[in-house]
Amino acid sequence: MDLKNFFEPKSIAVIGASRNPRKPGNIILKNLVEMQYSGNIFAVNKKAVEVLGKKSYLSIKDIQGQVDLAIIATPASTVYGLLEECAFRKINDILVISGGFSESGNEKEEERIRDLIKKKKLNVLGPNCLGVFDSYSNLDTIFNPREKMERPKKGGISMVCQSGAVGSVILDLMAKENYGLRRFISYGNASGLDESDFIDYLGKDEKTKVICLYLEGVQDGEKFLETCKKVSKKKPIIAIKSGVSTEGAKAVKHHTGAIAGKSEIYKGVFRQGGILQVNSIEELLDCARIFERSKPVKGNKILVITNGGGLGIIAADQIALHGLELADLSSATKEKLKGKLSPNANLRNPLDLIGDASDESYKAAIESGLEDSNVDMLLVILLPQTPTITINLLKILKNIYEKASKPICLVIPGGSFADTLKREAEDYIPSFSFSTNAVLSLKELVEYHKIIKGQE
Repeated sequence: MDLKNFFEPKSIAVIGASRNPRKPGNIILKNLVEMQYSGNIFAVNKKAVEVLGKKSYLSIKDIQGQVDLAIIATPASTVYGLLEECAFRKINDILVISGGFSESGNEKEEERIRDLIKKKKLNVLGPNCLGVFDSYSNLDTIFNPREKMERPKKGGISMVCQSGAVGSVILDLMAKENYGLRRFISYGNASGLDESDFIDYLGKDEKTKVICLYLEGVQDGEKFLETCKKVSKKKPIIAIKSGVSTEGAKAVKHHTGAIAGKSEIYKGVFRQGGILQVNSIEELLDCARIFERSKPVKGNKILVITNGGGLGIIAADQIALHGLELADLSSATKEKLKGKLSPNANLRNPLDLIGDASDESYKAAIESGLEDSNVDMLLVILLPQTPTITINLLKILKNIYEKASKPICLVIPGGSFADTLKREAEDYIPSFSFSTNAVLSLKELVEYHKIIKGQE
């Protein structure tokens, strides 16, 4: 299925392009104009001649040119008729922002829409969804104002979210924490296109390095399983499944109209489909960060390198907690390090370079770990507050990481100075504020390796 028009349409019609700055149609049109979207933008409003400097058309039928994507942001009662008009105009790709369907108890109207979609063979995203954002094409159909919700920079993470509210939080956090986004899709009630359609499409997208899901329910279990089996062989899929409790399942029904299903069933489907299941937005984003940039892993043995002994001990506890192992450094590696590190350095794992560790100490330790066949991945904890560490270490780490064949995770704990260093490092190496988050992400990296091996 070709879904290109949802991300790179040459022309867009915003139906319900209101002059009221608080209405979704106004905000969507404003976002498209301010982002200087390169395609043609048409405003449709029965009561206006012009909206935000754009000529307004009374109906989609009045637009003379081709429309690749129609966006409907009008009351639920008008949606069926507008879909008919789009079908008449041979506009097959349609995004329905409007709510007020099964999530509000209006199942009959949503069923009418489903029947029309099938009959006219339309590609409909929604209803009851937040919209779509593509950081590369600058397509922004999200109805949250940009001044209230930041958009992330370009990157390799794609998000497929059933909930617009969860999607809003994720996008805002991604922008705040310097994550790179490829594409974001909020699909709401999925009366037409569903999560599987977009997972399949993103699986073929070269710029998407990792796919993240927020699911309340799945439309077609067999389709979902087969799609994920195929896609997870090429790139990781990470998912949050909400509605796992009895009360949560009830809430799901009144949110997107989905049927939550039993937690155990979903866990089994996720395992079969090669999906990594996490329990929170924080875990989802942490794992997305490491999968976007990490090198492939071959085993579960970690070398911890630190200039703070206590931080190394905390990391070791986390490694054991998550079923990973501390690597045993080879005799050759220890001999090599003796001449390059302080005489007081601890040559066991965690490798404690002690408080006076220099940039060159870190360089020597990391390079030695990468060369040691006993080490599968490296967790580098950098306490930047010490006087012997300079900002030049980031350049050293970048050069090492670009050539490394093993995963490296960087942890930079602390306040504003540490955050500044971490933000700079994040552009090329997976970086975290706490080893807890880093180790959990490394565990998922190992789990994905097991999944891929099991599918071969």
